[in-house]
Amino acid sequence: SCIVDANFSPDSHSKPFQEIYQHYHPNLAQIRCIADGNELIHRFEQRTHHQLRHPGHLDTLLIKELYPQLATGTINFLNLPGLKLTVDTTVPTSIEVNEIMQLVKNHLSHK
Repeated sequence: SCIVDANFSPDSHSKPFQEIYQHYHPNLAQIRCIADGNELIHRFEQRTHHQLRHPGHLDTLLIKELYPQLATGTINFLNLPGLKLTVDTTVPTSIEVNEIMQLVKNHLSHK
């Protein structure tokens, strides 16, 4: 089992994962978190202003570069087979974590 967490770009990152898939044929699940673009920008600015992340993230250097991506509120899934879930995190208290976990668990237990 493996969990990979990042802001992946289908154009840049699908191929390495496709190669892993072709070699090992794992059962895959992708969870894409989306939110209102203005809310994402606000969260990013707050994290940057309050230095809530490790300096290695380079938030202060990347913030202007990331604005267009954050404003869209979404990223695309990688070009891979398997379960694809979209979770709207605009209102964090509305997220049904147990439901998401059950969907992933059911998917991963059936190969």
